[in-house]
Amino acid sequence: MMPTRIAAHVFLSAASVYLAGCASAPTSGIETPIVDMAGVDQVKYNQDLAACVEGRPFISVSGYMSDCMRGKGYRVLASYTG
Repeated sequence: MMPTRIAAHVFLSAASVYLAGCASAPTSGIETPIVDMAGVDQVKYNQDLAACVEGRPFISVSGYMSDCMRGKGYRVLASYTG
């Protein structure tokens, strides 16, 4: 492959992973971090995310969900801090 085609392929792959992560984010108003989904099992991710939501304190400081997902071994790329 030519270098520009490789770069385009890498960009499209990264964009697909990013958008897949956004599409799987819950819309319940809970802070959901953007996680690097490369090599991540979607079922396990959903279970871990649900566990973080369930364990979330009623009143939480900003960053709780990101910290929880990092604690479960995920690479958090960005987090919503409202």
